[in-house]
Amino acid sequence: MQNNLSNNERQFMRQALKQKQRVDGRALFQCRRTKFTFDRSDNECQVEVQFGRTRVLGVVSATIMQPYDDRPTEGFVNVFVSLSPMADPSFADSKFSAYTIEIRSILEGLLNDGNAMDFEALCIVAGEKVRPPADA
Repeated sequence: MQNNLSNNERQFMRQALKQKQRVDGRALFQCRRTKFTFDRSDNECQVEVQFGRTRVLGVVSATIMQPYDDRPTEGFVNVFVSLSPMADPSFADSKFSAYTIEIRSILEGLLNDGNAMDFEALCIVAGEKVRPPADA
């Protein structure tokens, strides 16, 4: 991202830091107000997290599928990441940006390699059908 701050903006930010305040008036270590909103349907769950005026939307959707041949008793998770250009114009083509690839890699690593899920619990019929987590 480019640094397009004017001299006045830089001076204002420096003055705020000297007074141990953030530009928005919070103390240096004061957290923004956080709000969680959950929504659920038969095959999709959503959570919206708001940190002040910053909003993040997470969606989990599920489909019953055939398991991989080498893991007939395990379900699986695919991660998709999308960054809105409303957050930053550089995200306009974010589907395959370095940010989305890194975020996807971290999330898949946590889920698959971090033992965060019991993939065998997603099995409906071994070798035929696996499902998403019941609490997804």
